[in-house]
Amino acid sequence: MGEDNIPHVDADLCFGCAACATGCTEDSVKMVAKPGYEAPPENAKAMQKALITAFTKKG
Repeated sequence: MGEDNIPHVDADLCFGCAACATGCTEDSVKMVAKPGYEAPPENAKAMQKALITAFTKKG
């Protein structure tokens, strides 16, 4: 909680667990990606595609 008794998320400490968003009963918190953040691939096939793309770009 912040000094004004309003919940506060410290973006420097946030690592994206989504506990705040899923636990908010008022539906006032949502997850958004940090600038420059790249989400991990969804599955093994997406990981393979990302790796192939990354290695071909290094050329």
